[in-house]
Amino acid sequence: MTELLVLADDLSGAAESAAALRVRGSRRHGPVHVALWPAPAPPGDAVVDLHSRHLPAADVGHRLTEVLHRHQGRTVVTKVDSLLRGNLVPGVRAARKTVLLAPALPVAGRTVREGRLLVEGRPLATTAAWVIEDRPAPDTVADALPGVPTTVLPLALVRSVELRAHLARVDDGTVVICDAETDDDLDRLVTAAPGCALAGSAALVAAVARALPAGTPGPPEPPRDTRNVVVVVGTAEPVAQQQLRELERAGASVVDLPCADVLDGTAAAHLTKATRNPLTVVRLTGRAEGRSLSRALGRVVADAVGPADLVLTGGETARQVLDALGVPSLRIVGQIEHGAVRSETPDGRHVVTRPGSFGGPDSLLTIVRALNPDLLRGTP
Repeated sequence: MTELLVLADDLSGAAESAAALRVRGSRRHGPVHVALWPAPAPPGDAVVDLHSRHLPAADVGHRLTEVLHRHQGRTVVTKVDSLLRGNLVPGVRAARKTVLLAPALPVAGRTVREGRLLVEGRPLATTAAWVIEDRPAPDTVADALPGVPTTVLPLALVRSVELRAHLARVDDGTVVICDAETDDDLDRLVTAAPGCALAGSAALVAAVARALPAGTPGPPEPPRDTRNVVVVVGTAEPVAQQQLRELERAGASVVDLPCADVLDGTAAAHLTKATRNPLTVVRLTGRAEGRSLSRALGRVVADAVGPADLVLTGGETARQVLDALGVPSLRIVGQIEHGAVRSETPDGRHVVTRPGSFGGPDSLLTIVRALNPDLLRGTP
């Protein structure tokens, strides 16, 4: 198989996909990297964070065209959000052939039945998963693809011996919305679709990785000195706030930054002083919305963190911090827990990215323990 190129619309999803590639087959071409657009992907299996989730469709299309032209000859997989956020249409249209769309993420309780995305068994549109979005959640997966010809591949057919023959009869340009409840379902789809373009969650990327010949294991990670850690909670997800409280109980110094101070730049001096502590958590207070806040937070954090390792929750926050630090790419080190991916910047800093909605109450504790266990008080 040619080198793989995974295109993702946000950084946490890009890192999650890259970690899946690293598990199997990653040493076919060397380490797995995430390139932060407009930086080019290096040779080998790689992921590009297009940073396009909040862009208009036309802008997403232009960015996709540029990236695909730059990386001709690679096998492309389009990573989509498992909650259907972002603009899915340009990615599936760029394929110009039959597209298998499988947004299921079984490990997170996100499945697809009868063409409808379910979250822990409930239709997406009836959950709070889109509460901070600027429009209602789609009722069906097809509703997230306006103007695109679609057909639903029911679960019974996914698990049937007729699957490959059925897919061969689908017209080019059609998006096949795939029911799936398990990783085995996703493995079946990948195996049955050699002539189709693939789009889906990080679980589908993992299925693609499992279909690859096993590569040669790489050398173990060299030892490195531990560093201070700065955790940036850049999400309003309730579970993230609970995780933050657990980290505070374990001895972290929590710095509350009013959104207004972040936007006007006055928060920088306060945070610079606070991050002299070995373990610092940055929490936003007050109300503010929009990407201007994420950009301002990225600048404030980049100016204050020094050489500390970073834990960044929420893909938009993570991308803005790394952009402000001038980071063009990440080398994947491994996955600490599902969705929490440890990477290394070109200058040796370790960064853990994780979607804001992921993880149990002790998720941030687990991540910090992996980076530097000596920073936590009273934890095993």
